Amino acid sequence: MQKRLPLPFLLVFLFIGFYFILIGTFPIEVEINHSDNVSVAKIHRKSMIPPFREINITVSNLRQAIITTSKDSKGRTNYRVELEDFGGRRFPIIPYRSSGYYDKQILQTQINKCLITKTPFKQIIKQNFMTILGCSFFFVSLIMILLSLKQVINQKEIPNSNQQQRKSKQQFYKMPNTPGQSQPANEEEKYKDINNSIIK
Repeated sequence: MQKRLPLPFLLVFLFIGFYFILIGTFPIEVEINHSDNVSVAKIHRKSMIPPFREINITVSNLRQAIITTSKDSKGRTNYRVELEDFGGRRFPIIPYRSSGYYDKQILQTQINKCLITKTPFKQIIKQNFMTILGCSFFFVSLIMILLSLKQVINQKEIPNSNQQQRKSKQQFYKMPNTPGQSQPANEEEKYKDINNSIIK
């Protein structure tokens, strides 16, 4: 007997996938302006927790943009761009770290260049990582749920098919009466029929 797939567990993953897709639809906006040799950065994004409130972060004395790293459970390196002020405090543009160093390096270079040249900077960052991750969770969970439901339906159909096979076997082994011939009513009549056949 095959084990049923854990439907509640798969439904949780389906919800997580949908949640990540929803987060991926919210872009993050970074804006940097300069006044009196002071660079001010503003980060605008939505909270990753429902009801997705607006989050506005202001870095009043921006010094530079840096890339920070971390290791996941498999030893892979993930990256994140953070804004650092002259007090040493760091403010992440995107709240989570993800793989892919090249796009983070481009963003870091653009921000540091605008700080050197004192030119305004504004960019909208799409959270493609969350969208891709959410789609992976969502569609894999959906396929597994459909397979699990199909398995449950097949298990319900097996007893019905067994009952039909038993009925067909019983009908097959039941010999029909030949025309004009009736079965003996009791054992005595059976013996009479046998004796008559022997005498003949």
